[in-house]
Amino acid sequence: MTPDEALEGLSFVRRMARDGAVSVLLITQKFPEVESFGDEVTILRRGRRVGGGVVGCSRPTPWRP
Repeated sequence: MTPDEALEGLSFVRRMARDGAVSVLLITQKFPEVESFGDEVTILRRGRRVGGGVVGCSRPTPWRP
């Protein structure tokens, strides 16, 4: 997938989520994508949840099961 195709696909999914048509699970290591896309974030390390919170907060909340 080219960078332009990736941007086009991300724009499509963003519109679908905004319109309430779907819920979206985005897996990425690119935090700017998360900030521009999501409402909430879950941070995983080695497959385990280690933090999360609302996008835009200064720091994610540590996970306490």
